[in-house]
Amino acid sequence: MTDPIQIAEIFSVLTRIADALDRAYPPPTEKAPTKRKTSTPVLKSDIESAIDFINKKTGRGFSAFHPNGRITAGATKARNIMQKGYTLQQIKTVIAYMAKEWGDDDMMAKYLTPDTLFRPSKFEKYLGKINGG
Repeated sequence: MTDPIQIAEIFSVLTRIADALDRAYPPPTEKAPTKRKTSTPVLKSDIESAIDFINKKTGRGFSAFHPNGRITAGATKARNIMQKGYTLQQIKTVIAYMAKEWGDDDMMAKYLTPDTLFRPSKFEKYLGKINGG
């Protein structure tokens, strides 16, 4: 038969092992820390430049910022595209290309807006078209 002192020592060792395992491998009900997405910093001047370039190519009057200083919806889309890593030059290339493609077509010219040009799925498609894709 095992000595009661040995049983107590074995129990103590097993308890320490169980505690160590609990700390090393938390139960699944605890949330693991979430990673923050990293994005490319965007300059306010680049956003304004993109919107101004649309206005130049289309003769329209879109604004990058409201009078109270808040960013407009279209400018937000431009910022989001830039945060994904696209450059101001790529944005201007897409704007110029699409203005040339759609500018004289009354049906399509109405889509030369920040909302359409900077929609992520559309922007990538337009850029692919320019790059021969």
